[in-house]
Amino acid sequence: MDADQTSPHPASTLASQLLDAQSRWWHERLTGPTQAIYLTSLLDLSLANAQRFTLGDMVRPEQIHQVIRDYAFDLNLGAGILELIGQIAHRIHALVQHSELGDQLISWRSTDHWINKLLEMDHFRVQLAQQLQHSREFPEIIQQAILLLLEPQLQQWRDKIPSMSGYGTMAELSRRLAKTIAQQEHRLADSLSQIISQQVHHYLVSLLQRDSEDLKELVQSIWDSVSHMPLQGWRDALTADDVEDFLVLGYEDWRQLRKQPFLQQCILAGVDVFFEQYNDFTLQELLDEVGVNRTHMQTDLLRFIPPILARLDEAGVLIELIRGQLAPFYQSSEFTEIAQSHVAQPAQDTTAAVDIPQKNSDTLIP
Repeated sequence: MDADQTSPHPASTLASQLLDAQSRWWHERLTGPTQAIYLTSLLDLSLANAQRFTLGDMVRPEQIHQVIRDYAFDLNLGAGILELIGQIAHRIHALVQHSELGDQLISWRSTDHWINKLLEMDHFRVQLAQQLQHSREFPEIIQQAILLLLEPQLQQWRDKIPSMSGYGTMAELSRRLAKTIAQQEHRLADSLSQIISQQVHHYLVSLLQRDSEDLKELVQSIWDSVSHMPLQGWRDALTADDVEDFLVLGYEDWRQLRKQPFLQQCILAGVDVFFEQYNDFTLQELLDEVGVNRTHMQTDLLRFIPPILARLDEAGVLIELIRGQLAPFYQSSEFTEIAQSHVAQPAQDTTAAVDIPQKNSDTLIP
């Protein structure tokens, strides 16, 4: 039998040995005692080059547009994620039930800022007042609300009407009075609600047109009256199923809202403005702009990567992942040509060919 068929080619043997050695080398740096130093050195190498590249060099707005379309506009959560949302809702509800909620959720200083900002929008208030002033639907809405409030009162009036049984003048007058009131009560209620709704409409329009200082005093008085109300009653009235329903309804509304062209245009316009502002910033300048520094990145790198690598190593997966990344090169025709030319050289030439200066053993980046 031919020798080439019984023993591996020297180039193949070399490839196998180098693959094993390099896999062990990477495994040691990813799991050994110098793991943190190695990962940090990779971070420093990346940051050292962050001054060389701008945001526009690395990514284009069209790429971000597509990511948003894929994950924000088109992606639908699976049943498992929706179930997870339900479980989160129940867990949040349990936390709220067993926590001490203060009497005041928002500080007065924060509320004061919001009130001032909203009241500064004079043009908005004037526009709203004009819209309400010429609206036909708004008084009708007020009238319907007043009718709903009057209905229980009308029933109380009916119950108080004296009822006289038998015969005689007083009994007959009582029956006629009850019949007349029953026939006229809805007409009276409509007239009364119409008058009240017109007055409410007028007062609301006038209120919106008042000076912002007057409105601020009014809003502050309202806030003072409710800011110290205990939340215990509201907390007890809200069930875990209610929280879950709100989350599901919010998600369903978002699914419909995200299909609206206007909203999509607004989101993508935000991406465009971001790139117009920062396209020529270097990556380091962009990191400085958003307040992310080396300490933040190093902390997160060492917080997440080592546990993941440790779990992969425990499962025997890490070394296979390393080999899987390196093997294609050692199996390539390019490596075979280099290795064959190397092993075919005379011994003295081979020594010279591989006489590469030794790196410091502490060097972590090859």
